[in-house]
Amino acid sequence: MTGSRAWPPHAAHVIWQMLTAHAPALVIHGGCPEGADDMAEAWCRRSETDSRIVRAYWTRHTGGKLARGAGHARNSRMLELYPDAAVLAFPFGKASGTRGCVKRAVELGRPVLVFDTAGQLVPSSEWYR
Repeated sequence: MTGSRAWPPHAAHVIWQMLTAHAPALVIHGGCPEGADDMAEAWCRRSETDSRIVRAYWTRHTGGKLARGAGHARNSRMLELYPDAAVLAFPFGKASGTRGCVKRAVELGRPVLVFDTAGQLVPSSEWYR
């Protein structure tokens, strides 16, 4: 699962509906304490579904400065660690990390479903350009 940290709270039901409809045995996400990751984790707790957080190394090897590209590296790591996983994506706003994750997943030939805040399916190949 990948999604924007700016995913609006009024659209949390979209994430819940899509996760419920796809009934994953495991949800993998980046563990952001806001936005789509947080909403997916709440769904996991409510539905008693396992989740795995793959964290970004925001300050690793940088002397305490934020590492540019840490989120993209984390997203690539998620795709590498779970090669059989389909990707549900919930972009909103700029969402460069979500966009990059979708692009990489498509390049790897993964099944990717991209949803807007109304729950409408957006063709992933058109969305990340």
